[in-house]
Amino acid sequence: MFNQIFVSKLSQKNILTPEQAREVLDAQKNTRIRIGVLAEEENLMTSQQVETVNRLQASLNARFGDIAVQKGYLTDEQVMYLLKKQPREHIILKQIICDKQIMDAAQFDRALDDFKLSLGVDDETFDKLLANDAGTYILHIAGIDCGDLLMSEYTKLFITLVIRLIDREVLVKKAYTAKLNSLKYLAVQKTAGDATAVFAFSSANELSAKCFAESYAKDSFDTFDEDAEDSLTEFLNCVTGMLVSELSNSGTMELDIEPPGFFTEPPSSQEVIVFPFDLSFGKFCLYIQK
Repeated sequence: MFNQIFVSKLSQKNILTPEQAREVLDAQKNTRIRIGVLAEEENLMTSQQVETVNRLQASLNARFGDIAVQKGYLTDEQVMYLLKKQPREHIILKQIICDKQIMDAAQFDRALDDFKLSLGVDDETFDKLLANDAGTYILHIAGIDCGDLLMSEYTKLFITLVIRLIDREVLVKKAYTAKLNSLKYLAVQKTAGDATAVFAFSSANELSAKCFAESYAKDSFDTFDEDAEDSLTEFLNCVTGMLVSELSNSGTMELDIEPPGFFTEPPSSQEVIVFPFDLSFGKFCLYIQK
C-alpha cells in the first residue's frame, strides 16, 4: 500500500510522470520478495507447504508466518529470521527509482521526509505506514474514525483481504460521506444483532468488476455473468463472515448476517460512508451504512 500512495504523491507533485509512476510500480512486482518465497529459498519450507499456507490465508485473518508456525512448518525464531531478510517495500521502490535515474538517493529521502511531514504523523505511526499496517492506513489515510469499532474493523479486514486475495497494488484514498446512488456492479450484505449495518462494494465498470471476480475465483469469465456476480458476493460474504466470527470469539459483540446480494443498480439512495480505493486493474469503493 505504501508504495502506491507514495508514488501517487510523487506523481501529483510532477516528480514522476504518469508513465514513470506506472513503470516503477510494474517493476516492483518482479522485485518484491514475499516471506513464503524466502522460506522456500532458505529451504525452511517446501513449495507444497507454502501453497498450503497461502490457501489457508483465504479463510483465516492471519499472517503467513503465524499460520506457518501453527502448522509446524516454521518456528517463531525462523519467522523472525525471514522477516529480517525481507526488505521493506519502500526500500525496493527507492532502488528501482534510483536505478532508473529518475531520482537520486538523497532526493528520494527528502521526498519521503516531506511526505511524512504532510501527513503530520510521528515516527512510530509512519513506521506502521511503511510496514503496511492496515489499521494505520484506515485511520490516517482514509480518515475513518477508529472510535466506531464495527466500521474500523470491517474496513481494516476488507482491505487486508483485498491485498491478500485480490491485488497487492492497493491505493487507499480519503473516505467521505455521500448517497448510495448511480452505482452499478454492487455487492451488498447486511448485519443485525448487537449492531446493524449495510456493507457494499462496487466497481467503476464491468471490466474492473470482472477482473476482481476472476482474481477471487482464480478463474476466468468470458463476460460478467452470474458466476462473476457470485464471486463478488462470495468475497463480501468472506469478509463479513470472518469479521462476525472474530468479534464473537473475542466477546466483543454478536452479529447475524444476511445472505449477500448483487445489484446492477443501488437498492436505495441513503447516505453512506464511502471508502474509495484503486487496484492495478480499476477503481472501487466500499460503502458502509449504519
